[in-house]
Amino acid sequence: MSNVSVGGRGSSDGNETSAVSNNSNSSSEDATTAVNCQHPIVKSFHLTQFMVFWIAPLFEIADKRQLLDTDVWSLPPSLSVHSTYDKFWRTWEAVRVEDSSKGEKTSLYRVLVRCYFKEFIYSGLLQLVFMLFQLGQPFLIIEIVKYVATGSGGIGLGIGLALALGCVSLCSSLSLATSLYLNRILGIEVKAGLMTAVYKQSLNLTSESRLSYSCLLYTSPSPRDAHE
Repeated sequence: MSNVSVGGRGSSDGNETSAVSNNSNSSSEDATTAVNCQHPIVKSFHLTQFMVFWIAPLFEIADKRQLLDTDVWSLPPSLSVHSTYDKFWRTWEAVRVEDSSKGEKTSLYRVLVRCYFKEFIYSGLLQLVFMLFQLGQPFLIIEIVKYVATGSGGIGLGIGLALALGCVSLCSSLSLATSLYLNRILGIEVKAGLMTAVYKQSLNLTSESRLSYSCLLYTSPSPRDAHE
């Protein structure tokens, strides 16, 4: 009897151990998935990016267990500090050489415009599309009011006007949301590149300059200046 009871307890312990090992294996598999794969927004469509559909796998893992640092994807290479700094500094040096040949002072505004020209244009075009849709909505609403008042045109015209208003509203919302998303990403790139450039240049100060001006005088205001 004692041998049977001991054997039964040992079997349950073995089952518990295997269950724990299976959970740990599944956890390790989930953890390594994010580490070995690139960030989902690297090759995703803009709609998937600003709708944040790519974060759904993290919710699934969090439903099973507590999230770990290894569960989160690494930052996309284009948004890393080194990438944003290199992009900003190369543009700065190119503009500085041009301005030096003309005897002019390097303009930070020109550097930012040249460095992020495509992003500015794309975001501006989306803002223009949003405003055009907003301007067109009142005219469409006027037609809907006329249709409701008179009823001329039949049911087909009413359905067409309703669908048109829905499409215009959807396109307006998507253009605005995409523009805001791109502006947020652009702000991250500008602040990261500018702050890193200011900090790295502060490391080149001489010992005499460091006694007079602490690096904190250069690095601490940079987040506020970059944000403004």
